Amino acid sequence: MITTVIEFMGGNSHTLAVHRFLLRASLSIGMVFAWVLLFHALYASGETESGALVLTASVFIFTQLLIFFIVPLAAQNVCHGTVRSMILASLAQAAAFLWLAGSAVGVFGSGVLNLWWGIVGFVFLVALYRAFYWVPYSAIGVSSKSHWSHRTRFLMEVLLALIPVAAALVIASGAGGTWLVLVGAAIFSFFAALTLIGIPDSYERFEWRYHETIHVLFSRENRPLLSTSLLEGVQGAGLLFIWPITIFILFNWSYVTLGTLLSLTFLVVILMHRSLNKIFGRLGLREKHRFLAAATGFSWILRLIIVSPIAIIVADVLQHAAVPPRRIGIDPLTLEQSADSSHYIDEYTALKEMGNCLGRVAACIVLALALCVAAPLMALALALLFAAAASIAHVYLTAPAGNPVA
Repeated sequence: MITTVIEFMGGNSHTLAVHRFLLRASLSIGMVFAWVLLFHALYASGETESGALVLTASVFIFTQLLIFFIVPLAAQNVCHGTVRSMILASLAQAAAFLWLAGSAVGVFGSGVLNLWWGIVGFVFLVALYRAFYWVPYSAIGVSSKSHWSHRTRFLMEVLLALIPVAAALVIASGAGGTWLVLVGAAIFSFFAALTLIGIPDSYERFEWRYHETIHVLFSRENRPLLSTSLLEGVQGAGLLFIWPITIFILFNWSYVTLGTLLSLTFLVVILMHRSLNKIFGRLGLREKHRFLAAATGFSWILRLIIVSPIAIIVADVLQHAAVPPRRIGIDPLTLEQSADSSHYIDEYTALKEMGNCLGRVAACIVLALALCVAAPLMALALALLFAAAASIAHVYLTAPAGNPVA
């Protein structure tokens, strides 16, 4: 079994906290906008809006399927060193952003061929990053608390929250803005990898062979785990893929508006998340799964029925508030990165990550099918409703056995 890595991290927690910050900064710069940029590029290449959405969803599906099939191999690779796996993953992410930046300035030729070379390279490199990044953020966050003050950690969270709007302003500044943002994301990932050099490695063992891992995932005894991880994956695709593209289209294809809304949401959540959780706890609402289901569902509905920046921020804050607090940062990017949901790594982390991939695939299939019968915004709304239903179902499936619908 892949055991926890807290012991080997104990003397290096400050370095690993710096690594975590740099990697999150890279994701906040690049991954927030990557899929929106690809959608926009496909549309600019001559596709219709619906066609560009279908192609972007198809690329996202292919990425998740690659991750699904690589994860069992990556899990077996930890026997050669957990830190090595983290370094490889960070470098793969840096290369992914550099590859996409190259496509943005025509390194691979011109026209559609250049675009698709960029897409294919980006997809494979992102899949390597997601499959090989194994250490849970919860362990890093807990171990780093003894080194940094509460004020320092708070300022770092605020800085990370401001990154999307800063990146959006750079993208909107001119023709070279996209290149600058993607290269900046690559630089952060590269330095995140450098911080890990010299840290003592941890050699772990993964019990299952490749085909056995897939068999265990679909076995009868793991159906509850598969169900919950599927629903988490649907939510992840809704929040991190479908929703940003929806905002982008709704607000006149504006990167600045998208970045501003994301940054404002993160800032408000940083300021209010702890207070809201305390209020929920004192009122006993944290254990009331009907309330949490209603809050989660209402946050998705609010996104759909009121098209205004304030409503979007309120909906996103409500979505975060309805989720039990975790110790790995407030931004959904870090939540999606850790399939173990703040538990220690074991074989079941691989199963959850694979289940998450299938959930993301399901969400994008719903979007693609909806685009066959509805206009783009209506199709996006239907896909978000599917994510809303998944969120509500997840609340009920994860309710304590003794209090399933309290």
